[in-house]
Amino acid sequence: MDIVVDANILFSALIKDDHIRGLLLFIKHKIYVPEFILDEINKYKEEIIKRGNISEEEFKEVFNEILENSKINIVPKEDFESYIGKAREISPDLKDIHYFALALKLNCPICSDDKDFKRQDKVKILKTSEVDIY
Repeated sequence: MDIVVDANILFSALIKDDHIRGLLLFIKHKIYVPEFILDEINKYKEEIIKRGNISEEEFKEVFNEILENSKINIVPKEDFESYIGKAREISPDLKDIHYFALALKLNCPICSDDKDFKRQDKVKILKTSEVDIY
């Protein structure tokens, strides 16, 4: 199964070494994220470092480990741009359109613990606790 993952999942994995980091590192499914997620992580890097009580070096190490050792595929906007209009119609929050567009293109669910994602019924939403990593 393919899964689109929202930025908050990556933020959580960077902040704390828990089941979410394990999910990203050991999941058997392919994970997809829109390319802008890299900008989001850099934008909130200081907050992630502070909340995780980690150094910048530790942040870089964990981030690189997740990118190199997980099955995360970073997808440029051009690859799902034709789905943005449809995503705009169904996304409960405009800031989440790229996740919905990518999920529509791939015909797969979105993994998010954000309750707003479930305020629509066109794309299946899975909480992290619902994703089988094996």
